[in-house]
Amino acid sequence: MSPATHAAIGLSVIVANLAVGIWAIAASRRSPKPSGALRVAVLIAFALLVLQVLVGVDLWIGGGRPAPSSLLSSYVHVLGPVLALLGAVYHIFVSSRNPVRNYAVATLLTVALGLISYAIGEMGPRLM
Repeated sequence: MSPATHAAIGLSVIVANLAVGIWAIAASRRSPKPSGALRVAVLIAFALLVLQVLVGVDLWIGGGRPAPSSLLSSYVHVLGPVLALLGAVYHIFVSSRNPVRNYAVATLLTVALGLISYAIGEMGPRLM
């Protein structure tokens, strides 16, 4: 995959998770139990995140590295989505108290970490 594809998927991860996170916050005010539509939306947002991480791994294996200015930035760019993925797994599949609030936390955590990773990636990809 190309860095442009990786960036496009990354942007879709941020937008989708922001929309689902706002939806989950609004839904949590009505009920702690998620609707079927909200569950599907969370799973789609989660699937986009998994796809983004897999494309990033493919780029990394192929020698692609983000952020030409700093090795630390490269690792932050890589670890951000992985941490978001682990947080999402915990909040969506492991923690059982107030699932709607967990959906909001997982998706908005993904947005925050995704914005950081996206910004670093936009500094410019490079090949080692």
